Amino acid sequence: MIIGSVALLGSFIPFINYITGFFAFVGLVLGVIAIFLKGRKKTLAIVGSAVSLLALILSIVLSIAYTNLFFDTVDEAIASSSPSATSEPIEPGDDTSTGEQGAPVAGDVGSRENPAPLGSSVELSQLGEPTWQVTVNAPTLNADAAVAAENSFSDTAPAGTSFALLPITTTYVGSETGYPAYVQVGFEAADGTMYNQYDAIAIAPDGIDAVAELAPGASASGNIAVAIPTTGVEQGLWVVSSLDGTKFYFKAQ
Repeated sequence: MIIGSVALLGSFIPFINYITGFFAFVGLVLGVIAIFLKGRKKTLAIVGSAVSLLALILSIVLSIAYTNLFFDTVDEAIASSSPSATSEPIEPGDDTSTGEQGAPVAGDVGSRENPAPLGSSVELSQLGEPTWQVTVNAPTLNADAAVAAENSFSDTAPAGTSFALLPITTTYVGSETGYPAYVQVGFEAADGTMYNQYDAIAIAPDGIDAVAELAPGASASGNIAVAIPTTGVEQGLWVVSSLDGTKFYFKAQ
C-alpha cells in the first residue's frame, strides 16, 4: 500500500516517473502475493494492488508523454536555431531577451510588472504556438488540513510554508491533443524565491485531472496544491508557464 502510494505521487513528476514505475510494479506484485496468502485480511492487499496498478499505468503513460514532448521540443529548438535564408519580423508579445515566444512584454497584462487579475485568462504558448488558455481563480490559503484529509500520504508543507489550493482551468487550443500536466504552476515570493508545485507533492482536494487527454477546445478544471510562504503572500505572484519556460504572472490575491 505504502509503495503504491509513493509511486502514485511520483508518477506525475517528469522523469522521476521512470523510477516510480518500477516501484509501482513491485507494489503490484507484492499486493497480488498478499491477496493469495492464507490467514490474512485481503482488503489492504486489494487496495494496495489497485493503487500500485494505477501508479504503474500513470507512470507509463506520463513517461511516454513527457519523453515525446521533450524530444519534440528539442527537435523544434534545433530546427529554429538553424541558419535561415530569410529573417522574420519580431511579433508583438515575443520576449526577445529570453527567446520565449508568446511571453508578455514588460508592462503588458500578465507580465511581472503588470500581473493579470485573478479570474482572468491568458493564452500560453509552446514554442511560439498558442497551446493553452489558462484561467487562474482566487486561492484557498492555509489548506494544510484539507490536503492532509484528502490523502494521508501527501507531503507535509516545509517549514515556513503552508499549502494553498489554486483553482485553475486549462483549455487546450493547440492543433492535436494536450495534457493539463504540461501547464506548470508556481508562486514567486516578493524576494524572487520560486515555489514550485512539485516542491512538496500533495494530492489536492477537487484536484485537476492532470493526465486527461484534451482535444482542441476541451477543458479541465480543478485545484493545484502549492506550498507557499505563510507570510507576505499578498506581495507575491502566481506564475503559470509552459514546458519551454514561457511565463505569465497573476496577482496573488
